[in-house]
Amino acid sequence: MQRTLLLLIIFTVCVACEPTIQGSPDRFKTGVFEVPAVNGMSKSRIIRKDSIQIEKYTKLTEVTTDSGVFVKKEQKIDTFYIQWKNHFFYTARMKSPKTEIDKEPMFYQITKITKNSYDFSMRIGYSEFRQTGTVTKIDE
Repeated sequence: MQRTLLLLIIFTVCVACEPTIQGSPDRFKTGVFEVPAVNGMSKSRIIRKDSIQIEKYTKLTEVTTDSGVFVKKEQKIDTFYIQWKNHFFYTARMKSPKTEIDKEPMFYQITKITKNSYDFSMRIGYSEFRQTGTVTKIDE
């Protein structure tokens, strides 16, 4: 009897402490998104439809010449195939990889959801490289 009561109390505490999620994460599978600037990249704009993601950004490269140091801006567009494993995990593969690292899949895990954004943790291939960030939905 005591064991049953103890299990019932543990179950009640676990259910009561479960975090609440604001809305369905399905709303992040399609739409227009923005990612803040990081590591020599400008703010990115992402358009995601079905299993395709198009990412537009400006790559910033520092160029040193005899005249001084300049920042070269280069417009980039990358296309990815997206495969959702569940509501909180998806894999992105570059459609036209240009380098060996581009051939590796990118594994994304959604770690936190708010009204119009989500935080993520990303790993490239099976490497130790990890990146975290926030994606904000700006349009359907």
